[in-house]
Amino acid sequence: MQPITLSARMRTNLLVLQKTQDALAATHVRISTGRKVDRVVDDVSSYFQIKSLDDRVAGFETRRDEIDQSVSAISTALTATSAIDGLLRQLKGILVAAKTSTASERSALSVQYNSVKSQIDYMTADASYQGLTLVANSQARLATEFSDRSASRLDITGQRLTTYNTSAAGTLGTVTNASIASLVTLTAPT
Repeated sequence: MQPITLSARMRTNLLVLQKTQDALAATHVRISTGRKVDRVVDDVSSYFQIKSLDDRVAGFETRRDEIDQSVSAISTALTATSAIDGLLRQLKGILVAAKTSTASERSALSVQYNSVKSQIDYMTADASYQGLTLVANSQARLATEFSDRSASRLDITGQRLTTYNTSAAGTLGTVTNASIASLVTLTAPT
């Protein structure tokens, strides 16, 4: 093979084409990243100013993600609380019906009462978001910081909305025909 020889004019044109290609690549990078400066050697002060702004934006994105997670956890708790409110209204209706019922009707009402009560417990157990249960655990805490530069913060403490007995055994309380009569007596309006 014979070596390729280039004239001085051809070499100059090739160098100009290479520089044009490099400038085009740098412009493409600036357009795609949105940065005026992409490397420290291009412009030191502008590079570090851009780096600082990028870090600040990343901090905002982290805060936004934390706030979104908190909103989702609170939304889950509110949905569960609304559903529990509806179930509590059903329990109240059962108790009101038990005031004027016979003993055999009260037996059926106690079964219905226990069923609705169990639904409340299942609802509170299922109302969790990423392992955080704000409606079944009074020890649950949700802390949301709105800024890393100030003390802006929202703290939420969970509440125990279950119907479990508070006895030492911690067993699920059930209502029998005899105890529904006492509940009717206790909750009767004056």
